[in-house]
Amino acid sequence: MLWSCTFAAMIFAGHLSGYLSVAIVVMLLSSALIAGVVGATSFHSFHVAVIDEQTVAIMAAIGATANAQWGSFATPGDAASTMFAIMALIALLAGISLRLASRFDVGHLIQLLPFPVVCGFLAGLGWLLFDAAIALLTDASISREAIPKLVAEGVALRWLPAVGVGFGLFVLARMWHHVLLLPGVLLLATAGFYLAATTQGMNLAALHAEGWVFSFETGRAARFSDLSATGINLSFLTSKIPEIATAVVLNVIGVSLNLSALEVGARTVLPLRGELRTLGTANIASGLILGAPAVTDIVGSVMYPKLGASSRLFPLIVASICAVGAALGGGFLEYVPKCVAAAMVIFMAFNLFFDWLVEIRHRMPLPERIVVWSIFGVIVVVGFMPGVVLGILLSSLLFIVRYSRIDIVEGVFSLNELTSSVERSAGKVRLLKQRSAAARIFNLRGFLFFGSASRLYEKLKRETETNQELAHVVLNFRRVTGMDSTAAQILTKIVTLLDGAGIETIVCGMTGQIRTALDHAEGLDADSFHIFPDLDLSLKRVEERVLNSQPDQPECESIHEILTDIVGDPSKSRWLVEVMERLEVKEGDYLFRQGDQDICLYVIERGAIEVQLDTPKGVRRLREFSRGTVIGEMAAYSGDKTRSASAQAIAPSIVYRLPPEKLATLGAEKFRLIEPVLHEFVARLVITRLIFMNRRMQFDNS
Repeated sequence: MLWSCTFAAMIFAGHLSGYLSVAIVVMLLSSALIAGVVGATSFHSFHVAVIDEQTVAIMAAIGATANAQWGSFATPGDAASTMFAIMALIALLAGISLRLASRFDVGHLIQLLPFPVVCGFLAGLGWLLFDAAIALLTDASISREAIPKLVAEGVALRWLPAVGVGFGLFVLARMWHHVLLLPGVLLLATAGFYLAATTQGMNLAALHAEGWVFSFETGRAARFSDLSATGINLSFLTSKIPEIATAVVLNVIGVSLNLSALEVGARTVLPLRGELRTLGTANIASGLILGAPAVTDIVGSVMYPKLGASSRLFPLIVASICAVGAALGGGFLEYVPKCVAAAMVIFMAFNLFFDWLVEIRHRMPLPERIVVWSIFGVIVVVGFMPGVVLGILLSSLLFIVRYSRIDIVEGVFSLNELTSSVERSAGKVRLLKQRSAAARIFNLRGFLFFGSASRLYEKLKRETETNQELAHVVLNFRRVTGMDSTAAQILTKIVTLLDGAGIETIVCGMTGQIRTALDHAEGLDADSFHIFPDLDLSLKRVEERVLNSQPDQPECESIHEILTDIVGDPSKSRWLVEVMERLEVKEGDYLFRQGDQDICLYVIERGAIEVQLDTPKGVRRLREFSRGTVIGEMAAYSGDKTRSASAQAIAPSIVYRLPPEKLATLGAEKFRLIEPVLHEFVARLVITRLIFMNRRMQFDNS
């Protein structure tokens, strides 16, 4: 009840204090509705909800502005109507936002606000609470112009005791955790106040007259009937839309964060969507009676069960007591010293200062602490909204700086480490290994913007300066999630750099969004780089270009030379040629199909054969076999002697087929000599292909 009345006094201070009695009733009813709705409908059996002090701090600042612009209101009733309309609008918008967050299940996204921004906001809200408490006692907000007045002897006496009690309460609360501490200290402070007043010979009437305690009589007593929708000052209300929006956002964030804290403190898992819906309903109910927004009371929800309260009866009793207080009109507040109510607010402000300005040194590094202190400083010196804007800007800048330090290059590979799925002859494989420095494959990841793209440019520039053999660069975008326009322009610089150095640029794995960004990049010549749908086709092109750049390299021409390179003995290769069948295969024809009962081995003399796998999603290309390679050897070693994939000619080809039964026609002596050679070759072939698959899987999963 005291919190509700104090919040009302913070908002309806100065000229607005004439409507404090109305505001107290509204706040008490608001507390009753919030506690009752959440206590009765929450999925958690002990969920205490209260008025959100963060939004109260912002509304108190709006009330201070209304007092400063009092002349813009036609009557005091119009000013009060406008303030109640702003309170209701914040509560209703916050409630609708929470209901929408529940409806579309975006509650977890709300919790993604940068932690330094949240800390800065909360510390700034502590300042707003402190400033509102001083204004409650002196009718003057803290500012450079008001400091001489605030430190004057008569005025300082009004706020110094409240600051002392609030600070003392803060220190005691850090040392001693007990439910009776807060009410006990406040009761002692009240007793001390009246003892001092009696010593000075002041009775209750004198205390009212000099503003030491609350008074609801400012001329004619204000009534609800004085409020009118037609009296709302729309010009003033619209000028406060930024503050209203900030209050709504902070309430939604505060609700989400508090629910997370409740899960930790209560050691339970809450259905976030249901709790957001419950608090959204409570906010809407509060807004309909012109009240303030709601938030979970972490301290009450976690601490009171440890003291024995364990059922929904507790929040329902809270709601009933606040409703009784509203029925009585809050007249008991006339006996509460303003300095005691202000001390309670200052106690909360000191808690916010300590939690979000001091203890953060254990939670975040120095750059983030600087952001927090900067937000707080701007809120104190300039205002709340500039502090909010600064927090967003600094957090964005800090994110950009840190993200730019993340290396978007996941790995750099040469042709010795990463090859295409095309299986080539042993001579060509040796040549590609010798020329491995002629190509570099850059595996990229994450989001490309000007910072990360600039680092890629510098890395490529160093590569061109140190690797004199470099002739091909492949940029693999398969794991790139997006790219901004600045990064696209830097890619233009990269292509220009490589093109000027005589290096071919190949880009692969791009999404539609990245392709569009590149298409719109100014100065990017489409003829200066090549685009392939995937990395394998890119590697195939690079390998072919590297091989073609060596025209003097000797190559096996006939099947006899190819078999000699395989078995290592010209005489044994002649034996094999004698029993092999020469086949001319047209483009598109199949050597064998998946599932065929065929265990023949094939050697490619001319052309290219592609191995394909039939899947429920269609035909999948596995590998390509070129001149001088062997295909189909595994069927002879499999248990069921069937083909696990299909082999189709992708160019006019000449192949030699070796049926296993033909080996027996060589004679026992020749068969004895050639059989272990073939087994050894197949074993080496299988190991080579397993190494290729392992490397490719490691690359794909890295």
